[in-house]
Amino acid sequence: MRRKWITLFACLMAIWACTLWYSVLKSDAKDLSWIYNWFLDVVWSIEDEIRDNSVWCGSFQLAWDELLENVDVHFNNQVFDNLNKKTFTADQLPHNTYYNKIWLLTLDLKAEIEKWVKSKFNEDTKVSSFVSEWSIIPQSSDYYEWKKEKKYALYSKFNKIINLKNTFEKLEDWNFADVYDDVKYFGINCNSNKKYDTVKILYYISDIDFAVSIKTWWWDDIILARWTKWKNFMMIYNLILSKERSYTNSHKFTKYDCLKIPEINLKFEKEIYKLKNQKSSDDENGIYRIAKAIQDLRIKLDNPSWTKVNKTLTDSLSNIVWEKYHYLYFDKPFTIFIKEYNEDLPYFAAQISDIKLFQ
Repeated sequence: MRRKWITLFACLMAIWACTLWYSVLKSDAKDLSWIYNWFLDVVWSIEDEIRDNSVWCGSFQLAWDELLENVDVHFNNQVFDNLNKKTFTADQLPHNTYYNKIWLLTLDLKAEIEKWVKSKFNEDTKVSSFVSEWSIIPQSSDYYEWKKEKKYALYSKFNKIINLKNTFEKLEDWNFADVYDDVKYFGINCNSNKKYDTVKILYYISDIDFAVSIKTWWWDDIILARWTKWKNFMMIYNLILSKERSYTNSHKFTKYDCLKIPEINLKFEKEIYKLKNQKSSDDENGIYRIAKAIQDLRIKLDNPSWTKVNKTLTDSLSNIVWEKYHYLYFDKPFTIFIKEYNEDLPYFAAQISDIKLFQ
């Protein structure tokens, strides 16, 4: 009898967990932002291992480099191997898109960060990752003057609003990965009479293996690719370049091509716990500990000048040879990179499997 009750309880708990998870998936992302951010994996190097919903931004690499320049110690722990390679450099990231601050962990530092974020981005921030431990954070750096252990904070803020060079068409809400049916998209309908000379087909191997690039007003390249699950963003990026070089068909976007891209509006402030409490020492046995490592990021990709178009432009078309068409639909898991057009490496990357984490 006891075993039956245990089995019944386990079944009820499983049903409750499934119901809760389903409600999370179907709820408004803005109302559940804290839950979604918990599932978002922020990696600190372009060569770190990623999973289904991962984000990387080069601004944090620059914050790490600044720490090593200002603190005369070397963090040689294996955790920092990829950061210490310094693969990403400052000339690959637009200066007006980020703000980094690295110094001893104090309330004065928190106030300075908030002041500069307001000044540079006109954005109010309370650096909430500091707040949970406010009672044990000293007011000023004077606290550490006679302390053997120095606690440092790394704060990296990135802010980018991407304006597309052409006015793309607003497409009807569509599903993503057969989970959501209310995802907002923009793109180009089949047989559109508009010219999209900023869109380039990098390669099209099949309807699940393709990549495109889009140039923006500010000379950024947006690269989107399907079928790209690999170990890290560097490997994925190099794979895309390799496929582009070997692609022998035309790269031009024509009336036989159809493009569908989900809106992206990603905003989070996330502490990187894998770096927390990592430490090193100097020649005098002084201890240097990373007490906080925070990535604060906002990136938005859409087109504010949209106008509503017909529900399905191609419904009225007839005598079309559909086999000619390339359906460049990013309505399944995909990878996105953003880079300056004349640079070798991207400064932002995301592996997107759950689009609600990114809208």
